[in-house]
Amino acid sequence: VSLSVTDDNDCHASVSQSIEVYMPPIADFSATEECEGNPTTFTDESVASPIPLASWFWDFGDGNSSVLQNPTHLFSTAGTHSVTLTVVNIEGCSDSYTGEVVVHTNPIAAFTADTVCFGIPTSFTDLSQPAGQITDWLWDFGDPTSGGSNSSFLQFPNHLYTGSGSYTVTLTITDLNGCTNTISENIWVEPLPIANFSFLNQACVGEEVLFNNLSIPGNSDIIMWAWDYGDGTYDTIYAPGNPSVVHTYNSSGSFLVTLFVESEQGCTSTVTKTMNITPTPTANITFTHACEGMQTQFTDVSSLSGGSPIIQYWWDFGDPLSGGTNNSFFQNPDHVFSGTGTYYVTLIVWNNDFCSDTIIKPVDVSPEPQ
Repeated sequence: VSLSVTDDNDCHASVSQSIEVYMPPIADFSATEECEGNPTTFTDESVASPIPLASWFWDFGDGNSSVLQNPTHLFSTAGTHSVTLTVVNIEGCSDSYTGEVVVHTNPIAAFTADTVCFGIPTSFTDLSQPAGQITDWLWDFGDPTSGGSNSSFLQFPNHLYTGSGSYTVTLTITDLNGCTNTISENIWVEPLPIANFSFLNQACVGEEVLFNNLSIPGNSDIIMWAWDYGDGTYDTIYAPGNPSVVHTYNSSGSFLVTLFVESEQGCTSTVTKTMNITPTPTANITFTHACEGMQTQFTDVSSLSGGSPIIQYWWDFGDPLSGGTNNSFFQNPDHVFSGTGTYYVTLIVWNNDFCSDTIIKPVDVSPEPQ
């Protein structure tokens, strides 16, 4: 560069000097697209041209800055952020570049589950938002003893729990941008009631049988007991009624007695036991013509009715005035009535299973001839 000057006297002077002009740097950068809560990584891509850079200044647009060449920064909110990088080379030349950085909003994980009884699969409903943008689901059902079935990648899975009680279920979701969110909720698996009853497992035809309810409630009260006696008859009792019942069988044999119980939560349980009904003998008698002052012969003509042998007899001749002879334990006794009239004679027979039957017959005692 030359400089020439002339004064009023037309005198001249000149000077020349070399000036070096430097190329400025070109500021540029790239940044990762991150999800809310994750730091953004910035990479300096500035061109030195060709003088080395001496400093970097980042303005993240949220009141924060950095002087590192390749910084990271955690934005407090999701959205699009304007970031400015200013670079200065060793000769003091500078350049600035402003670029937009995207921080994606995280999805919101949510779900519901039905309360079920133990032994029934629990159904899970995904309610995560935004709907239609979720790409992956990972469920942990909090039931490690179930082995491989403790997790699922389905959006709407079912799980059969290995026991009743409370479980912590965790859902992790991933959206189209790779952003994730996790939620944990407690779910409840209702314990089952335990159906049970007691009884004397052998009875006689026509004899009342007491079925004593021994059922144990789960987490909620039992509200219904349904009895199936195995002979085509049934009883249903609702709380607060007495669930213990009495039933009479009209035929012999083995009967499967079933008790079905249901709790307030709809949980059910069933137990079946065998009831043995043995045949009852059929009492019957014949007797000779009864005359005053004479012995009347009574003959047992009872039948076994398919049961065990008859082992005991008890007679009541309906004649208390006869004193100690009014009763007999013989099979075929005789009796002298104390007077004329009609007497009601009773015979009770017992078989080897202690089943009994009773018959009462009138006996007319005629006066002796005059």
